[in-house]
Formats: sequence, structure tokens, C-alpha cells
Amino acid sequence: MTIDKWLSERQEEKNRDCNDKNKSVSSEKSRKISPEKENQLKKKSIAKLIGNKNGTLSNPIHQSDENDYFLKRVIDFNEWLNNRTYLKGDRPKIVRWISILNTIVEEEKRHTKKDVSKQINKKQELIKKFRIIPPRLIDEKTRIALNKKLNGRERTSSDNYYLRKLKKNLKEKLKEFKYYKILEEIVEL
Repeated sequence: MTIDKWLSERQEEKNRDCNDKNKSVSSEKSRKISPEKENQLKKKSIAKLIGNKNGTLSNPIHQSDENDYFLKRVIDFNEWLNNRTYLKGDRPKIVRWISILNTIVEEEKRHTKKDVSKQINKKQELIKKFRIIPPRLIDEKTRIALNKKLNGRERTSSDNYYLRKLKKNLKEKLKEFKYYKILEEIVEL
């Protein structure tokens, strides 16, 4: 056995002994850490991997308009479709995308139908209230213009003129009404 070989073997043994001592020291340190602290360290390391600073897992919810959401979904589908060169194997995905987009459209239609039905009910109530007004209170041409507006028929320029005139008269009468209210309070004292 040569001296070089003997020295190298001796050096390897020293290195092994040092490594064994280091391992025993690190295992003693890990034994000193409480299980709670160990769990916290695990959570922190997971959070670092995820990129969350608080150590908790939370999904940020981005809220936007339904129309923006729908438009985003259509754009995503379009981009995905443009990136595909062979669509035969992607039929299930395409069917799923289209069904999702259809459900979004159907929900939007249901909401608009509800809004339209509310507007129709409101309009019908206004028509009933309009019929209560005595005919002599409003002149005939203004009454015709109001009927056209309530029923959604096409109005002429003269109808628009009478509606503007009525609006101006209403503003004046409402101003007078305020004064009559004050007079009523004085009289009731």
C-alpha cells in the first residue's frame, strides 16, 4: 500500500466521521422542534412554493360584469379554437365549451325576460292610472300624444310638441303645489 493511498483512505474516514457527527447534531436539532412549530414550518414552505405570503391558501375571486364574463369566455374559446390544428379528437371539449356558453346565454335571456315582464306590468299600471284621469283635464291632442307614448306607437312631431308642453305645465303646477301644501299646513294650525 502506497503512502498516497493510505493518506487518502485516512482522509475519507475523517470526512465520514465529520459527516456522521453533523448528521447527529442536525437530528438533535430537529428533535428539539415542537410538532406545532414543525407544522408551521411545513405550511410556510408550502406557501412559499405557492407564492402566498400569509401562509394560508385562498383563491382570489375576480368579480366582473356578466357581459364581460361571457365575452371573456367567448374570446378564450376563440383563442383555443384558433390554436388547434386538428379538431376531430377535441369534439368533447368543443361540445362542453359550447354548452357552457349556451347556458350563460340562456340565463341572460331569463334575466332580460324578467326585466321586460316588470316593465310591461309597470306600463299596464300606468295605463290604468291614465284612464282614471278625467278627459276634460287634458286637451284632446295632448291626450292622443300620451296614448301613443303609452302604447308604444310612432309619434309625430306635433305629438312631441304637445308632450313637451305638458311637461312644462306639469313643472309649473308642481311648483304651485308646494305653495298650496304650505298654505294647507297654515290653515290646519
